[in-house]
Amino acid sequence: MLGRAAGGGAWIAMETRPDDLLPRPDPGAPWRDRVRAALYALHRFLAADRRAADLLLAELAGAAADADPVAERWTGSLFDLIDAGREEATAPAGLRRMTAEALGGGICTRLYAAVVRDGRLPDEAEIVPELMYCVVLPYCGRDAAREELEISPPPRSPTASGAPLPRYRGIKRTGTTSAPDVESAPRG
Repeated sequence: MLGRAAGGGAWIAMETRPDDLLPRPDPGAPWRDRVRAALYALHRFLAADRRAADLLLAELAGAAADADPVAERWTGSLFDLIDAGREEATAPAGLRRMTAEALGGGICTRLYAAVVRDGRLPDEAEIVPELMYCVVLPYCGRDAAREELEISPPPRSPTASGAPLPRYRGIKRTGTTSAPDVESAPRG
């Protein structure tokens, strides 16, 4: 993933992306299960490495202004997943993709605010059910949204590739570009 270093305008090449590291939800699974799996996977990716979280969330926060193709592709995938809620039998006929974009943007903004403003990512059992409530409400109604507040987090699983996640130790600058200084380290 490419991202810009805060304040420097230099590009950072992250060797991994959340969608490369995390297990993909079963495409045949119910929509709510797929969204929930994606949100827990995103939270776990962000919680695994604060520097990677800062880079990803800063890039997503700036994606609208700079239209970075990688961030745009990643948010587009999130919006597509949420937008699939329009196919739910309970979804009102008038919903448009804009609903999914607003919800997905809200998710990114909430995570960015937590990490940047509050200095910590809330526990997954605290934030993911609340995010799921917001996502499910327009598509499946209040009762289904309330159910999301009671669903426990799924068990943790190793990375999709089984390889350790990189540990970011800082950013190396060479001229006008930057690259992360990474080491492989097991994550627990």
